[in-house]
Amino acid sequence: MKILETVLKYDGYTRTEGIDVSPSEITSKSNYQRWLAKNNTPQTYKLPVDIKVNSVMGTAFHEYASKVLKESDLNVYSELPVKGEIAGYKVGGTVDVVYDYEDTYVIGDFKTFGVFQLKKAMKNNFVDYLPQLSIYSYLYSQSMGIEYSRLGELYILVTGDSGWFKKEDGGGKTPKYFTETIELLDKHEVEELVTERMLDIQEEPDLDCQDDEWNRCLYCNFDCEFRTE
Repeated sequence: MKILETVLKYDGYTRTEGIDVSPSEITSKSNYQRWLAKNNTPQTYKLPVDIKVNSVMGTAFHEYASKVLKESDLNVYSELPVKGEIAGYKVGGTVDVVYDYEDTYVIGDFKTFGVFQLKKAMKNNFVDYLPQLSIYSYLYSQSMGIEYSRLGELYILVTGDSGWFKKEDGGGKTPKYFTETIELLDKHEVEELVTERMLDIQEEPDLDCQDDEWNRCLYCNFDCEFRTE
């Protein structure tokens, strides 16, 4: 019996009702993927099962972390749905973590990386994750009627054989888990980002899924390396 395959193939994602787009859809690198998602195109293609292992591990940790944080005495929101309006578009999603910090708050996100994925992310100073967390912060501040915060944290779990590797610059080692503090975009930058990304998909864009070798589209029949029928 294909027990593991059944578990790994499961897709429990549900989109927030009453929104035009989610933060993850806005921050996707591919215009074509964003256009398909915006038009509620069914996801007819699935990732190869082995590619989904890290994703499933990350999802499992999200659920575990949410349970623990809800039972803790920390002043933390976990798996918090947020939605609002940015640049005239209805945007909504679920924030992993929000917690009060002195006179403001911090937006947090759990990330599970393989060793090579983490090397790439660290080399780019985790800039790929700024837009999504910034949008969450914008929506949270709007829904709560409080001042926007640019404080963000990534809670990183490293999977792989050892979970340790030497940095390319030769300095130190990276542990199995750690927290990375990042400064989010300002509000004006968030509004510009959403406006630009949504204008790019008013009409069907060119097929650009293969511009990034790590971009894994789940929609169309474009035969890229990471997709199977």
